[in-house]
Amino acid sequence: MNEKTLAKKISVILNEKIDIPKIPEWLEGFIFRQAASIIIGIMNKYLPEDWFIFITDISKGLIDEDVEFIKERFEKFLNPKIDIPFLTEEQEGELMKDAVQIVLDYLKIGNAIPE
Repeated sequence: MNEKTLAKKISVILNEKIDIPKIPEWLEGFIFRQAASIIIGIMNKYLPEDWFIFITDISKGLIDEDVEFIKERFEKFLNPKIDIPFLTEEQEGELMKDAVQIVLDYLKIGNAIPE
């Protein structure tokens, strides 16, 4: 699975799990694609190359403590790097927090993003 396909799959999952009040569905889809692409790009830049294997292979992954460690740092790190003009800073922060949690849940051993 390449980065673009992964971003699209994650954006669909985000759109199913998160609702942004007063934003039409088509715009939510755009926002989630943008958020997923940003998150994956940053993860590619700052995590070891193996992270991509963890999100796609159910037999590989991280333990809960490692995921929490990454989550705490990524939430703080990502928000200043994100600017989605359709959202307030508070909405961006909440979206990134939720999006990071969803993506990192797939890094856990026993989880994999659906094909």
